[in-house]
Order: sequence, then C-alpha cells, then structure tokens
Amino acid sequence: MGNFGRQFLAVASAVSSVEAKRLMYKQPAEFWAEGALVIGNGRLGASVFGGIQKDVWHLNIDSLWVGGPFQNETCNGVNPSKSKYAQYQAIQEAIFNSANSTGVPFLKFDKNYGSFTQLGNLTIELDFATGIESKDYELFPDLETGVASCVYYINSTKPLPPISIGLEAIGCDPKPTHNSLGNSIIQMRGLAEAPYGMTYDSRVAPPDGKFLVPASVNVSELYLLFAGNTNYDETMGNTEAGYTFPLRIPFDKLLSGHVSNHSALMNEFKLTVPDPLNSYFKSTDELVKEYNITKGEPYLESLIFDFGRYLLIGSSRENSMPPNLQSIWSNGFWAPWSGDYHVNINLQMNVWGSEATGLGRLLPGLWSYMRETWVPRGSETAKLLYSAEEGWVIHNELNIFGSTGVKGGDTGGDHWHFYHSSNAWMMQHVWDHYDYTRDAKWWWEVGYPLLKGVAQFQMHMLVEDAYTKDGSLVVGVCNSPEQHPTTFGCSINQQQIWEDLAFKKRVEATLAKMDKGIHIGRYGQIRNGRETLTIQLTNTGIYPISTDGTLRVAISGAHKDNTTIESAVATTLTHRGPGNWKDANAGWAKPGDGWYWILKYALQENFTPNLFSLYTKGSGIFQIDANFGWVGAVLEKLSKDLDQTVERFKAGKGEREVLLGAAVPESWLPMKVEGLRLRGGGEVSFAVAKGGLVCAIKVSGRPKGKGGIIFVHKKERVVGKT
Repeated sequence: MGNFGRQFLAVASAVSSVEAKRLMYKQPAEFWAEGALVIGNGRLGASVFGGIQKDVWHLNIDSLWVGGPFQNETCNGVNPSKSKYAQYQAIQEAIFNSANSTGVPFLKFDKNYGSFTQLGNLTIELDFATGIESKDYELFPDLETGVASCVYYINSTKPLPPISIGLEAIGCDPKPTHNSLGNSIIQMRGLAEAPYGMTYDSRVAPPDGKFLVPASVNVSELYLLFAGNTNYDETMGNTEAGYTFPLRIPFDKLLSGHVSNHSALMNEFKLTVPDPLNSYFKSTDELVKEYNITKGEPYLESLIFDFGRYLLIGSSRENSMPPNLQSIWSNGFWAPWSGDYHVNINLQMNVWGSEATGLGRLLPGLWSYMRETWVPRGSETAKLLYSAEEGWVIHNELNIFGSTGVKGGDTGGDHWHFYHSSNAWMMQHVWDHYDYTRDAKWWWEVGYPLLKGVAQFQMHMLVEDAYTKDGSLVVGVCNSPEQHPTTFGCSINQQQIWEDLAFKKRVEATLAKMDKGIHIGRYGQIRNGRETLTIQLTNTGIYPISTDGTLRVAISGAHKDNTTIESAVATTLTHRGPGNWKDANAGWAKPGDGWYWILKYALQENFTPNLFSLYTKGSGIFQIDANFGWVGAVLEKLSKDLDQTVERFKAGKGEREVLLGAAVPESWLPMKVEGLRLRGGGEVSFAVAKGGLVCAIKVSGRPKGKGGIIFVHKKERVVGKT
C-alpha cells in the first residue's frame, strides 16, 4: 500500500489550531462551480479539483482579459466621439414635464468590451495501466494557511506509475507557443485573443527540471512553481499614454513566506461559535447537503463567514486588480457578464467586510484601479455626456480598460446601465478606509482627491426641481439600479450624493437646498423617487442599508434617530421578500431578527458544496459577491459602529456609541469576537454569553484624543466605556 499526497500553494497562511474551521471533502471535485477549491495570492489564482489519476488545476492571472485596446486600439471606454449633452438636456426637460421618460439615447454597444478569461490548465497525470483503488481520500484547503492539500492511499504492491506534468491553454486562437527553457521550465506564451490580443506568459518549473517522472525513479516528493503575467499596465490608462495599457526561490522559503503572510491576515479577526454537532469532523459537502433551514447550523454558517475572508485574502493585494464578479477565479474563455466590475452593488459587496475585520490593507489595488483607470477616462465621460468641466463619473459596468461611458445595447436598456452615482457609492468605501485607519497621508494623497472629483461632478448634476418647483436640488435624469423608469431625483442618487457632499464646507449652501432622498410612499415604504410612480415595490427606494436588532438605521447620521424613517425602511425591506425574486438574492439587509432566516435561506438556495454562491440555484454560475456579502451581513449583527455627526467629527471630540451583539442568533451563543476594528482607530474584542449578555470587552490600539466610546447592547443598555 502506498501513500500519495499533494500540497497546493496559495498565497499566505497561518498556524492551524483545533478550533479552526475548515472545508474538507472525501472525493475529487466533478464540476467547477460546485466542487473546485480555490487558492490565490491576489495576482495568481487556481481552482483545484483533486483528481486521482489525472488532476487539473484551472489557472488565472488577475489582469488577463480578452478584448479592449489590445484587440482594437480605437476603444474609447464606451464614450461617444462627440458631446451628447444636448440630448441629456432634452431628456431632462421631458422628465420635468412628465416625471418620467422612455430612456436615455446614448447607450453604446461596445463589441470590444471584452471579458476576464482563464489562462489555462495545469495537469498532473499518473499513468496507470489499469484502474486503481484508493481509500481514505481527503481534499481540503486550510483557511488559515492558504494551502490546499489532497491526501489518499493507493492499494498497490508496485511503485507509483510515471507522473507527467503539462500546461495547456483553453479556447485560444491562435494556439499559444510552448517552450522548454533550459530544460527545466515549461513556458506557455501567447495572445488572449487573435489577432492582436493581450500577451500572457506563464511558466511551470519543478526544481529538478523533470516533467516526466519515470516509475523507476524513487521520488518521495515533487513540487512545482507556477508564475504568470500579462503585458497589461494599469498606469497607461490615461490621455498621456494614449490609453494603451499595454525564479527561482527555494520551495520551503516560498511556502513559509506565503503561510506567514496569509495567516497574519486571516488571524486579524476571529469569530468563534459553538460546534454542537461536531461538524468539524464532517465533510463540507455533507454539511451543505444536510443543512436544515429550520434548525440552522452555527458551525457551517460561521465557516462561510471565514471562507468569505479567505476569498478576499486570496484575490486582493497591493499589486493586484480588485476582485471582480468572480474575483480571480474563472473557468472558461468568456466569463459570465464578462467577469467585469458592476458598480451598482456588486463591487461594493466585495469589500463590505474588509475594514472591520482587519483586511483594509488588501485594498490598495482597488484605490489604484480607481485612480489610474476610472479617473482619467471618467473625466472625459463627464464632459462628453454631461458637460461637466470638473470631476469624473463612471456608470454601472466597467472592464479593466476604463469603460466609464454608458455601456448598453447588448444586455438591456438604460435601467441596467444608466447609473451615474456609482462613483458616489464607492466614495463611502474611500471614507471608510480613512475612518478606520485615520491615515492622514493616505487621505490627502489618495482619498481626498477621489472624493473631491466625485463631489465636483455630482454638484454639477444637481438642478432645481422644475416638476414640483419647490426649490429643491435634485438629480435631473436618473434610474435606480436595474429599475424602471428613467426619472428625476431618484432616492438612491439623492441619498448617496448627500452623504458624499456632507464632508465639505464649500458645498454647505448646496446641501441646504438639496433633497436628501427620503420620501415615504402610500404603503409606508421609502419611495423610489420624489414622485409616486407606478412601479414594482421590489429593490427600490433605498440602497442596501444596515439595520440591527433595534432597527437603528444607518442611512446616514442625519436620520439615525428618526423612528418614522426607520419604520419606512422596515416596510421597504419586508416588501423585498425573502430574496428569491430573480437575482435579488445577494446581500440585502432585512429588518430585525428576520435577518437570520434570510441568511439561512440563502445558504439553502444558493450555496454549493464548495461554498461558492451561485447566481441562481442550479445555474452553475459562480458570483462571488454573495460570499463577500455574507461577511458584511454577519458583521452588521455582531456590531454597529455608529457614524458620528459631521459637527462632532469636525470637533474631534465627544463620545460615540458602538452597538455590540444586538442581533446575534441564540444558536451562535456563547460566542467570542476578537479583533473587530473601530472607526477612529483601534479594535475591540468581546464575548456574548448564553441569553445575550455582552461581556469581556477589551479595547486595544485606540489612539489618544479620539473621544470616548460607549458600548451599548439592546434597549440602549450600557455594557462598557472607554
């Protein structure tokens, strides 16, 4: 009997512990979206199947795209060739005459928009002449170390058969070239798409240079190094550059560096819940199959939380692209929705759980993408479509080449694409990064210039309401994300712009006249816009907000104690239903303790044996935002670090309230939270005992002079102070 095992290096790791949660499987994966296990280091990703006779790893490079200026140098970011502002003004006039419009005329189909694409496959094959029998199979990724392992025993009295290693492309035309570099490295180099696509270069190297290990060789260990890159250059996405965009490390050192980095990140935050069913020792696919929505399963539910953080660590680094709709993992030539960046909630969901769990340091790639790609082309878009001389704009769908115009004509009309306050929504994450870190250098060099440009553009977009003629400033032409009709003063636009402008003294006069986007309709719901229109009461009226067990609303500091608005928010969330209406199933907040049922329902309906979240049940389409959204949803129930008012923030003093354990499910108790970050700096650890008593509060790293904190629980009960 022989033992055979493989270890797949991801990107960072930590020391395992008995309490650590894990994914584990007792058979190889069959289908990618429902079985493959993913590893990554921000720039490179792999999907592991764990096959016995032949194993295939899907390989990805974060910047490998087909299409764009590599395919057609005339690509212009979906921008028109000349100004469309006259058409915009005509739409605005029509809307103010009738409160809605048939749509916007400057949607543009871009045949060179492109898609994120898979690099290829790494294959490892055992050349068995006949079938084999294996036992005690285990395939598992270690969430704390970022290393995936596959271990099994083979019944055989003979040596292992020959092992062959290969690197193959998928769907490429022309076919890539394969070279042997110095008889020790396999190189696969080619174009992502004919005839002028992005160039990629990938290499696999075993230290001894052998890609066919004969059966006669006494080999007890074999490891491979994989490297890959493209000729994409994010810093070339500007006018000056013409929008062109165009190893040998000892294994033990590479592994230890990876494990050290990954584990340090993973251990920044810990959530410990009970494991009453000894689920740690069961296979993950078994846990998913046996999941009972009525009873719940705290181990599996918290495992998905840990897995969400693992996915962000594996797909985001300082020098990487930000995670897209499938993050860094894709299994085909053309990804669903191009594997791009949807900025009407999806990209936001990807980073919801980052700052509060100590992963804000993974976001420099996002800030660079915004500065280097969105701002240059978005400034042109702002001028061409809206005659804005200052600031920049993006819309809903963006590729890595700065497609800041209004993409359309291929997948629907304006309600899918015409969303010009997505830049304002993203600025909330810019502010969050500063608010949690208080890194003044970063703020003045990165954060403030981004926010200033958005404020300049959005102030340009505000006009006096010519329909009600009440003197309020509103957005003249807008759509709520993925909703009809095209109208004016959409609630989501007004709310987001109002929050972004609230930081700057220069715009105080504008704020005084600006509609805040909160209007209550005939059913007691938050309306979609200023006027009551005949529209479906689903996914409209408010952008995803946060609530806790006391239904304290975090639309903004201006409304945090308004019970009328709280009630309207609750009504709106209730009307949204359980989340199974088409694709309205990813991450929406729900009122009160009902959130836990929604979380369990999502697990039952949309999560696969490998814990991927699918677009819809049975679709086979992996859409990672619900994995990341799960982290954000759980965090909102563990704690709510309430925003300060503008006045108190400017004063740099005054106590603030932090709500702890307000809506934790009883089945998760007793529970321990370690390393939860606080706005203003520092972190808090605490426990919640059976019955919901918050205790063992410990604050560390809080900068001096930042004001005190009052920790409260349900019914405003004070449980601690600093």
